[in-house]
Parts: sequence; C-alpha cells; structure tokens
Amino acid sequence: MTNVVNGVEFVLKEFERKPNLTPPNPHGFEWMETRIHFEVSTPPQGVAVSLLQIVTDQGEKIKASYEEPSEYQGHDLPKGWTKFTRIIHLDHNPTNAKTLDITWVAQKTRTVEFLVKPPNAE
Repeated sequence: MTNVVNGVEFVLKEFERKPNLTPPNPHGFEWMETRIHFEVSTPPQGVAVSLLQIVTDQGEKIKASYEEPSEYQGHDLPKGWTKFTRIIHLDHNPTNAKTLDITWVAQKTRTVEFLVKPPNAE
C-alpha cells in the first residue's frame, strides 16, 4: 500500500500484530509490541515528515512511538533497514479493531529569525 503526500512517498511494508502486553510494555521492549514498518522517501527540500496519530475504526487513539535511522547515527542499522525506514510501535492494539487510520504529516518547514537586544546595563 502506497500514498504520496507533498512529494513524499509512504509505503506500508509490514504489519506484525502481537498480543497486548499486560501491563503495557513495562520495560520498553519494543520487539514485543505490535509493529508497523513503513518506508518513507526522503522529503523534498523544505518538507518535514512526522507521525501525527493512529486511530482505530472504533475511534480510539492509539499511543505509539516510532524509530527512524537517524537514531542510529554512528551505529549499524538493524537488519533490513534502509535510510527510509520508519518503524511504529503500538503500546496496545484493541482486539476489536478491524482497521487503523495512520496519519503522517508532510509539511513545509518554516524558519523564523529574530534578534533579542539585552537592556542597557546602566
């Protein structure tokens, strides 16, 4: 499944559903959570990409975290990863959910410059 937004291609590569942990992942073992693997092309100059939200068909927002290659600077990437890999880890996935609506943001970056002048020290 592929979508293109603002010149950025999002490709769903893998969905690996795992049983919910009880309590939800108390020790940060992401490999034990439901995982969604995306390949996200390098955004054009001036466009930033980030995960906005994940919502089930029941309207429940799912808490998630995601990894990207920039987190591995100076280290080898995990096997099967490319510079375009984004891995989403779901804290839980309701058993009655039939679909997930995953919303990414691909937006133009904005730059603001300003100068702050300290008060006179007199």
